[in-house]
Amino acid sequence: MFEPTLLKEPKPPWTEVPLDLKKSIESHLGSQISKAEITWGGYTPAANFKLELHDGRQVFCKGLHSGQTTVGKKAFEWEFKFFSQLKWLERFAPKFLGHVASEGWEVKLFEFIADRNDVPPWTHRDISQLLDRLHLLHSMDILEGNEVVRHISENGFSKNLYFGKDTWSLLKTDEDIGELSQLFEDPKSVGDWGKTYLSQMLEIESGFAQLDLAESFIHVDLRSDNILFSKNSGPFIVDWPQLTIGPTVLDLAFMAPSIAAENGPLPEEIFGLYQSISERSFSNEGLLGAATLAAGYFASRAFQAPMKELPRLRWIQKQQLFPAIQWMVRLIDPGPESLFKPKA
Repeated sequence: MFEPTLLKEPKPPWTEVPLDLKKSIESHLGSQISKAEITWGGYTPAANFKLELHDGRQVFCKGLHSGQTTVGKKAFEWEFKFFSQLKWLERFAPKFLGHVASEGWEVKLFEFIADRNDVPPWTHRDISQLLDRLHLLHSMDILEGNEVVRHISENGFSKNLYFGKDTWSLLKTDEDIGELSQLFEDPKSVGDWGKTYLSQMLEIESGFAQLDLAESFIHVDLRSDNILFSKNSGPFIVDWPQLTIGPTVLDLAFMAPSIAAENGPLPEEIFGLYQSISERSFSNEGLLGAATLAAGYFASRAFQAPMKELPRLRWIQKQQLFPAIQWMVRLIDPGPESLFKPKA
């Protein structure tokens, strides 16, 4: 669809990591670091490194530094809290090896997953294994949240999304709709459709929190860069700061467009496969509400100017926008789906 920018996130090199912190990491791990290199997965300026130790182990080092964004700092703190208090996360994520802090820096240390398959491209096996793992997460007793995992209505990362205040409601004017429509092949028709249906989409998203939907632990940020496919152990899910208790359908609704954007199956197929694996069903109003929130989230961001600290973020939001909005349109008014083709 869109070519990614050649710019990369302003991640600090290993040479900028304080010497005392490096020594503390070695002491914590019980071995000297023989090599360190930046890892580039994800879209933030986090100080992430692959460490190779003298004893042969490989460790993923996820750092917090002064150049990190405010949201990034909050995310680091919440993820540390979760891994410190929720031992069951190791069923889904790489093994947590501990936390080290020194000279204004903090790092979380995880087992490095070395035997990885590159995804995308997505295979049926990849998707089935991932949905199996998600079904396990979604089936857990929420009492295992140990009161540290908040309900989505109280979660600082996602409560505005849940209440429909962080999606289509951000497109307040015809000018906003006009700017969004410029991303499409036929901007006038898309703009006209948006102006006609915006009130309906606002009504759908504002009513989502009132729906009686099955809830579970949800990750809320499932994309291929947050999933590591081990050849021997299946998928590991990373980046857990947004972990919350909320509608299960929402977890899948934000994941499915990202898979479709990478030439994977359509969202409807993802939901169908999940339902066959989990023996769960989702109501039509739940699906429509979740699809509308996902499409609105990406629609309200994809047309905005790039961010200096996050130069590739708008690109990935554009990638997710098109499958998300096409899915929503198929649920609301299937006729005009062909209007929503991305501009070449």
